[in-house]
Amino acid sequence: MIARVAKNSLRRILRKKMRQVKIPSEDPYLKIILKYLNTLLGQEKKSDMFWKKTIKKEIQSKFPRALGVYKAAAGSVTIREMDPDFNLKHDWSNDDFVVLFNRIQETTGIELTKKSFAELKLHPYSIKLLDTDIAQINAVS
Repeated sequence: MIARVAKNSLRRILRKKMRQVKIPSEDPYLKIILKYLNTLLGQEKKSDMFWKKTIKKEIQSKFPRALGVYKAAAGSVTIREMDPDFNLKHDWSNDDFVVLFNRIQETTGIELTKKSFAELKLHPYSIKLLDTDIAQINAVS
């Protein structure tokens, strides 16, 4: 769900930028991609808010029953993920990031260099991606 929401969100941001820039340069789009991926990694100022609010709102919009309140035998139970202070990537393992970034690469056509992807596998909580970490950006239908 997160990969799908991330893909759609990134595509929406890139389309908006295309309407603004209207130049055949990859540079403005590369900056947006890096900022978005670094937000996912927790390396941007707004990363915490992104994981606590933005991504949850987008997940609820796309997958209405994924997060929220469900009925239990004793009544309604609120899922801890819906607590406004709960960071959705809380307790993620390195493998969780690898799976997410593999899926994002597959669905968006953004390909990290082998070296940076290996570094992401080892240190997903401390890596900050740079423009040299993007091997290529391919069109995906």
